[in-house]
Amino acid sequence: MPNTGSYPAVIHDWQLLLAASAEHAARMPGAEDLRQELEQLLAATIALKASQDSAKAARQSRTQELKGMLDRGRELAMRLRGMAKARIGPKNEQISQFGVAPLRQRSRRAKAAQPPQPIPPVQLSAAVPAPPSDAPRP
Repeated sequence: MPNTGSYPAVIHDWQLLLAASAEHAARMPGAEDLRQELEQLLAATIALKASQDSAKAARQSRTQELKGMLDRGRELAMRLRGMAKARIGPKNEQISQFGVAPLRQRSRRAKAAQPPQPIPPVQLSAAVPAPPSDAPRP
């Protein structure tokens, strides 16, 4: 038996095993009960896998349907909020019940007290000579 655990590999292995046991049924007289049980289990497994695949397709279909409904609902909610804003007024505090922030006046910023006074430039004393302007700098 393959140790991969994949569905197709296991089903294929069971089918080969059943074919071999049917071919050598005369040599294995006590294996008929096991072979019949494996045949029934194989049929049930194939049916269950088909049902699983069908449910997967149905799930994908439902997911797409749900996505479409959510998109349509978002659009309707946006339109309803817009209508509430238009009918009630964009500044009315009651539109906050619709999940819309009302327009409010902005608070004024306090003016700065006074701009800082410029710092007077420092004058060099005559004791320190200024370097010549054409001299190379270190």
